[in-house]
Amino acid sequence: MNPLVSIIIINWNSWQDTIECLKSVLNIKYSHFNLIVVDNGSIDDSIEKLEQYSSELGLNSSGIFLIKNPKNYGFAQGNNIGINYALKNLDPDYILLLNNDTVVDKNFLAQLVKTGEENPKNAIIGPAVYYYGQKDKVSIVGGNLNLYTGMTNYPHLDTHDPGIKSEIDYISGCCLLIKKSVIENVGLLKQQYFLYYEDVEWCYRVKEHDYRIIYQPAAKIYHKESPTSKNPTGVYYLTRNRFWFMKEYSNKCQYPIFISLSFLYFLYHMLRYVKSRKLTSALYHGMRDGIKGP
Repeated sequence: MNPLVSIIIINWNSWQDTIECLKSVLNIKYSHFNLIVVDNGSIDDSIEKLEQYSSELGLNSSGIFLIKNPKNYGFAQGNNIGINYALKNLDPDYILLLNNDTVVDKNFLAQLVKTGEENPKNAIIGPAVYYYGQKDKVSIVGGNLNLYTGMTNYPHLDTHDPGIKSEIDYISGCCLLIKKSVIENVGLLKQQYFLYYEDVEWCYRVKEHDYRIIYQPAAKIYHKESPTSKNPTGVYYLTRNRFWFMKEYSNKCQYPIFISLSFLYFLYHMLRYVKSRKLTSALYHGMRDGIKGP
């Protein structure tokens, strides 16, 4: 029998995206999976719509489980709640984190699981991620991080060539398959990150345990992306969490160089955001809180 996969999808005030995502997942060729939808304290009619959709399919008998959080716990804790539910109740071989604003190819999960089964060291596997609106153009699949600068090289970004299967530093949390045995060994996502860089940190922690992070372009999904650079919440957490991550994973030579370059980054973006007090405030507070640490 194929390995069992628990797919975890976070919903927050976006039931339309979630249901479109669910419909695509329920149409895949790999059949040995269940779905856990974690609602992160939505204040719209998400719960009602998701319950209605689940009941139409046959709740639980269709392998869909709905968890209702009382508030927005963020990406990391929301997924951890789903992971803990799966590990305690469903006994999966793999956990898949999947953004609700994605649509998946029919073969994506079969390709991810196949890659995981090829080698015990293949711990985290991710697909080629394409833009939802430009289905032949590659978006962010993960990346290779420079621990001197804190900057990421994104393989194949904005090209029409997804490349070949390869080992990279991290897989994007928008679609990330991880073995249950690895989670039991290295732990869950770090909840203090709340939003952004929790996937990067998880992958680096996994690599420290001598596992591999694999990009598999034969698996395909399509992602609706929002511009983080124009979102104060996104600017704050990306800035803060970059410092937290670099403080933990760069060495004594790398971190001072990163700090020095970060002030140039700060000045550049302060000029870039000069017309928006919310964005400049988010950048300042993100850098301040990042340097202070968790």
